[in-house]
Amino acid sequence: MIISGSFAQGIPANFIGTIGQQAASQHFQFVIDTSYPEVLDALQYHPLLVKPNNVELASWFDQPADIDADHLIELGQELRRRGAQNVLISRGGAGAILVGDRVFTGTAPTITVLNSAGSGDTMLGTFVAGMVTGKAPAANLQMALAAGSDTARSAWITDFQHVPELAAQINVTEVKHSQY
Repeated sequence: MIISGSFAQGIPANFIGTIGQQAASQHFQFVIDTSYPEVLDALQYHPLLVKPNNVELASWFDQPADIDADHLIELGQELRRRGAQNVLISRGGAGAILVGDRVFTGTAPTITVLNSAGSGDTMLGTFVAGMVTGKAPAANLQMALAAGSDTARSAWITDFQHVPELAAQINVTEVKHSQY
């Protein structure tokens, strides 16, 4: 199950925890992509993936929005310590960071942004599809970044025709650091 975006009026943000409880008791995986700080309360139910952007992640920990990649990795690791299985941090034109059993950073391709609406959703959907089909984390991050970028440069969502050429521009690097 994917919990994404803002809830309809009348649904409290702590509903994320209710879904987490259901996932734990009924043995299904769930993914969280929302800006509510109540995400932190739901981590105890071990979501498969949490996908904040850099600003959302910083705000959950009362940090300035412009923190660097190393600090974002530290915060992603903190989400994992609290129960998230994987954390995908979108960074707009700076790419993305994947914090899981291993840590990867991915650059963004050079594009002219036409409309960024839906690009994060495209990135998430592509990434989850890659997880479900067993794609290796680094290759999955590369394809998800390419798909999200193609949506950002389009009037509508990607049709995936140009994703391979964008993926070729993306560098994914494993972060090797003793504290991770």
